[in-house]
Amino acid sequence: CIMERGPVREVLRNPQHPYTRSLLAAIPRIKDTSDRLRAIKGEIPSPLERPGGCPFHTRCQQMIPGRCAEHKPDAYPVGPDHFSSCFLHEEVRSD
Repeated sequence: CIMERGPVREVLRNPQHPYTRSLLAAIPRIKDTSDRLRAIKGEIPSPLERPGGCPFHTRCQQMIPGRCAEHKPDAYPVGPDHFSSCFLHEEVRSD
């Protein structure tokens, strides 16, 4: 499942999906003096029994109860040729 897609520079400079943001936040930085890497919080799902809905919902800090665990999001446009499979963008679009 692809959580976010678009031009590489756009995705790296302006990540829109919580999974992409979490991955980028986990990259070690040269300027960071701490010895610990930043982990993605939450439950890691079993690859043998993948959860329904959004594949990232068990680890997402922005999970929408009753929505993300039950339904798989479409890829919503968030910029030119930039798409994010997250219900957060559905809500923004409908406002």
